[in-house]
Amino acid sequence: MKKLISIILIFTLLVSSANAFFFFGYNSLEGFKNGGESAVDFTGSESNIDFTGSENAIDFSGSESAIDFIGGESDIDFTGNERPVDFTGGESEVDFNGNAGLDSANNRDLFNLPETPNFPGDLPIIPPKRNLPAEWNSLSDVSIPQGSPDNTVVYSNLKSFCSDPDDEEVFRVASKHENFDLFFSGNDLVIRNLNKDYFGKDKVVVSCNNVKASFFLTISKLPVKTNIPARWLPLDDVVFDSGISDGTVIYHNLASRCVDPDSPKVINVSWPEGFFSLYFDDWYNLLIRNVHGLLSGHDYSFRIDVSCNGVPASFHLKILDVSRNKDSFDSSVGSLGERVFVSSIFIPNQDNIRAGSSVPIAVVFKSDEDLENVKLSAIIAELGVRSAVGPFDVEKDKKVSKTLSLDIPEWTAPGSYYIRFSLDGRVIYREIKIIE
Repeated sequence: MKKLISIILIFTLLVSSANAFFFFGYNSLEGFKNGGESAVDFTGSESNIDFTGSENAIDFSGSESAIDFIGGESDIDFTGNERPVDFTGGESEVDFNGNAGLDSANNRDLFNLPETPNFPGDLPIIPPKRNLPAEWNSLSDVSIPQGSPDNTVVYSNLKSFCSDPDDEEVFRVASKHENFDLFFSGNDLVIRNLNKDYFGKDKVVVSCNNVKASFFLTISKLPVKTNIPARWLPLDDVVFDSGISDGTVIYHNLASRCVDPDSPKVINVSWPEGFFSLYFDDWYNLLIRNVHGLLSGHDYSFRIDVSCNGVPASFHLKILDVSRNKDSFDSSVGSLGERVFVSSIFIPNQDNIRAGSSVPIAVVFKSDEDLENVKLSAIIAELGVRSAVGPFDVEKDKKVSKTLSLDIPEWTAPGSYYIRFSLDGRVIYREIKIIE
């Protein structure tokens, strides 16, 4: 009887502890049938349920666990625990029949969980892409002349004034204009179809990736063209002896004595017929040829008429008898009878002067009358060099010596050049030769 009571108490205890107890698909402890397989298989484990030699059907003696699973410490402990299954260390994450029966907080190995899980909050934060707008540098106002031809550059390298950190720059002209068209050619802004009669000031708007900038374009009015007539610089008379030969230059670069700011120069020349003819070379030097009919013992003065773009001028060509007037030149200005006699003009190495050198020239002369405020000059017109002395006074019949210096440019081409001497309005030429 006592044994029967003990069995009933133990069975009641098992049922009341947790409402259910599961082993390998069984939800209760069933009685063991003689000769049948046990409802609970403890194969390979020492039995914690022992019916042999015991007064109790189930003996818990010497064991902390009421039931011991293979190879482990007690997995089910009913001692002082209301829950049939308890993994020590925390609240359970698996609930059996409404009871918190499985606790994994400190048993992560049971589910092969990593030590530090990568939850979404641990991922790197990537900020959203920002689209920064294009930026213009400051633009300056510009101007072009009225009537500018097509493809005239209005703003050079305009595209370099805009930058966009995010996108490739796209440019366009955002403004419309009645009297011209604007468009980009490479990096430049150019104009086309400009109304030739238009002048004024327009605001130009340009766009870079839809960011706008502006500047003012002024079409400048052209001044009214006035036809300023040509004018002549003073022309000096020239003097040669009766032995003058064909091809002699009587006036160097005659065109340089004419000024016309509006038009190219057209030079014409005319002379008295019967004694010679004149012609120009490619450099507008005036030369003589076909000299004939000059009588010995006579002096001649011929008026030479020239015109530049229709504006007239003149000078005198004097041919003197050398036997009577050696180094003596009659004046076409000043008092009648006034005469200056040139004794000598000394030019060292006259036929062998080097380009880049300085040429000293000594001029000796006297007058048959007293003269005041006399000037002496020497000029090589083709080279644009000049030297002068004076004013000074000259006493009657007293010999006077003056020294001039001409600097020959280094770029002077080899060849013959004429020095034009002017003494108190009287003119004489001397030839020199330049070498390299």
